[in-house]
Parts: sequence; structure tokens; C-alpha cells
Amino acid sequence: MPAHNSMNVAVDFVTIAVLCVLMVAAVLRPREGKRNTLFIVAVLLQGIAVTGDLLAWAFVDWPDESLLLPAHVSNMVACTVAPLACLAFSALGYTLATGYRQVRGAAARVLCCATVLLVLVELCLPLAGAFAPTFDEASRAAAFSGDFLYGLPYNLMILQLLFVFAMIVLQPVYTPLWRSGMALVLFGVPFAGFALENVIHAIALSYPAMAVALLISCAAMQREQEEQLSYKELELSRARNAALMAQIEPHFVANSLLAIEQLCVEDPPKAREAVQSFARYLRNNFEAMGEEGVIPLSRELAHAKSYVALEMADPSNNVSVRFCISEAAQFALVPPLSVQPLVENAVRHGVGRRREGGTVWVVAAVEEPQNMLVVTVQDDGVGFDVRELERGRKNSDESLAIGSLKGGRSLGLRNVRERLALICQGTLDVASGPNGTCVTMRVPQDVARKCAVRGGIS
Repeated sequence: MPAHNSMNVAVDFVTIAVLCVLMVAAVLRPREGKRNTLFIVAVLLQGIAVTGDLLAWAFVDWPDESLLLPAHVSNMVACTVAPLACLAFSALGYTLATGYRQVRGAAARVLCCATVLLVLVELCLPLAGAFAPTFDEASRAAAFSGDFLYGLPYNLMILQLLFVFAMIVLQPVYTPLWRSGMALVLFGVPFAGFALENVIHAIALSYPAMAVALLISCAAMQREQEEQLSYKELELSRARNAALMAQIEPHFVANSLLAIEQLCVEDPPKAREAVQSFARYLRNNFEAMGEEGVIPLSRELAHAKSYVALEMADPSNNVSVRFCISEAAQFALVPPLSVQPLVENAVRHGVGRRREGGTVWVVAAVEEPQNMLVVTVQDDGVGFDVRELERGRKNSDESLAIGSLKGGRSLGLRNVRERLALICQGTLDVASGPNGTCVTMRVPQDVARKCAVRGGIS
């Protein structure tokens, strides 16, 4: 067997092995719709073409004229299926490079039709017997057609790849730079393989080049699928966050309306002021519910102080709230509606349940060098059973679905804990006893700043 024949057989064997790995990966990949099906079709057609090429090289080397027919059939299969495999790869590369499932733009559609016509011409060449091997009686050796006919299909496939690449460039909608770079790599590799084989006839380089291009497209599909999964997880996180925030809303509304109702009977002028304060409070609360990411602690404290002012409008309320905030903590970042619910819980369910009232302390500082914001809300109220929180953590999905006022203080604390973890990997620790409750919120500022870059600071 001549050296170049042996090398071609070895290259085809390696190419088939790579295509088998790609086929297994495509089958095991989670369903991705038409794109994954297109990838499987491209790999399958390419595998058939390489197998035909392998058999053609093996049969043509035997010094027996009777094997010319199997060699001719194998070569015809390879030359017939290769354009179809190139077409399937081109369609796959188009979807990966543009993100579209169908061709857009008049110029791109014209090139698409030209590509299909070009493939039809390529299919007619082997069917017409243009690449049939011949047997030389003198040398007792077989060979395929001359240089011109041998290089013709590779020239046509190069033209096909150029057409599809032009379709990507002529898209009417702006294509991101990274997708343009992907198109350049995806189509550059097989283009180089076809061009080299058109020059070096002895070595079959087009098939391994196409296998490498399919390998690159597989990696691109995997990366895009991971990005889509991350996006879906982010959307799920945002939806869960919105549900947690919405769960707080009826709790605020019910308590505030009860306080205003009492003022309407006892002191109508103060009731009017309370209604105005309540309107401002609701507006700030609703704005916070529509926000994503983080906000400055100073803004969250202003919201908490407006709540305290609304509570203090009730003359029977014997509650004192004191704030001790360091200068550095004023500019720290926290999720919206994180501190205010803690203050409300301390007022409503802590000192509010004592006849003699009590005091709530809100302390905030930034710990170095961890760059950790620590906010402590402590009261000298009646306390509660912390095990309710742990039971709620194990059954957080159920509490999320209920969306009611059931659970009182524990439900509000669970909401804040969930949102801290979802938004900025923050934590919430609770210690409670007969002499009061201490809630400590920790927000890593490095993570909060990254969240601010993604979602912006409101």
C-alpha cells in the first residue's frame, strides 16, 4: 500500500473516532431542539462520507480489477454525502454565529438559494461517474480521476462555505463581535482543510478539518447552553425574590391600616398625617419591590425610619427606636427591604407585645479587612422560639406558596434570610430568649458590589 494511502486510511480512522465521540455527546446532551438535531445530522452525514472515503482508499489499493466497483461505489458515496454534510454544518454554523433559526435579509436569502443550487450541482458530479477509478494494466494499479475533477468538489465546497459566511455578514440585525469571531473560526477551519486538499491531493485533509469544526461547534453549543441555563437560573432567582418581596406587602398594609384606624377614632388630625406618611411609605415600599440588586444602606434606613414615624403616630405606642450607624456603613450596599422588616418585627412582635413597651437598637458598621457590613437589630421584647425559623427553612417552598400572614415574626425573618442569600450571599443569624431578640445581618460588600455592577444601584 502506498504511503499516502496508508496515511489517508489512518486519518480517516481517527476522524471516524472523533465523530463517534461527538455523536455520543450529542445524544447524551439535554434536549436543545432543532439545533441539536441539526448537529446530529451533520455528524452522521460526515461519518458516512468519511467511511466511504476510507473504504475507497482501501479498495483502490488492491491490485485486482474486480475491486474497482466497490472502490467506485465507496467513492461515489463519499463524494455524494460530503456536500450534504457540508450543507448541514453550514446551517449549524449559521445558527451558532447569528443566533437565528432562519435566514434573514434579502441578500442572505439569495445566497441561501445559491448555496442549495451549488449543493445540487455537487450531487450530480459523482452520480454522473466523474470520480470513477481507472485500472492501469501495465502498472497493475488503480487511481481516481485527474487533478481538475479531483479538486472540483473541494472548490465547490469552498464556495459553499464562503456563501454561508457571507450570509452571516449580511445579516440586517447587528451581530455581536463574539459571534462574528465564532463564525470566522467555525468556517475558517473547514475552509483551510478544503483549500489544502485542493492543493495536496495525496492527503485527505477536508474530513479531519470538518471534524475539528464540528468539535468546535459542539463546544460552542455547550457554552451557549450553559449561558442559557445560567440566565434561566437568574430569572428563577429573580422570580423567587419577587415572590418573597410580594409576600411582605400584605403584612405591612394590614398592620399600618390597623394603626391608622385607631388614630381616626382617637385623633383625626394625626390620622391625616398618618395617612400621608402611610402613602409615602407605600410609595417607597412599592418602588423597592420593583428594584433588582442592591441599594445604599442609607436609603434602606430612611425607609425604616419612615416606618418608625408611622408607628410613633400612635400615642399608645410606648416604643423607642435608636439608630447607631457608622459613617462607612452609610454607603454600604444591602438588598432593598432587608433592614426595615427586621425593625418592624422587633417593634411589632418584640417590644410591641410588652405592656410597658421597650427599646429597639439598630447598629450598623463595616468590619475590616473582610469588608463585611454587619447590621444588628436588637430589642428587649418578649422573644420567640428560634426553632420556628429552622422549621421554616426546611419548608421554605411551602411557606412561599402560602403567601399569607401565617407565621408572624418567623415568616418575615425567613423572607429576609432568603432574599439575602439569593441576592448577595448574605446571612441572617437570630438569637432570642426571654429578655429579647438579637438579629444580625451580614452582607459581604465585595459580592454586593458585583451585584450592583450587574443590576445597577438604585
